[in-house]
Amino acid sequence: MSVSVIEQAKIQAQVLVPLVKALQAELGEARANAIVRKALGDLYRGFGEQFWKAHRAHYYQRMVRSGFGHRNTALLGYILMLSSGVSAMWAMHQDIAVQLGVGVIWGGIYLSMMIVSERYLEPSPGD
Repeated sequence: MSVSVIEQAKIQAQVLVPLVKALQAELGEARANAIVRKALGDLYRGFGEQFWKAHRAHYYQRMVRSGFGHRNTALLGYILMLSSGVSAMWAMHQDIAVQLGVGVIWGGIYLSMMIVSERYLEPSPGD
């Protein structure tokens, strides 16, 4: 069963809104809102970011600035996207265990790349 992004947001709202209202009734609006803000942490602060302003925090920019170059970074991205797409299409015709395995393998590949990026590439401004 596939659930659209809009439906997911509606379900989340159906769960979160009553929870926040109950907290507000029990603890007061200011205290409840402070707890929700703290619980959501980076996600909540991310909504306040000026997303339209240029920055260099993405892995792509970090790879380019670290000397990998635009061409090589783009080629690596294309290869990863093509490989993951082809493996996902292949996995669609396999049983669920194989599908989960493919997902875990790709998750591990991307997580490993993120860890290497955090350790060895030039840090983002403000890091």
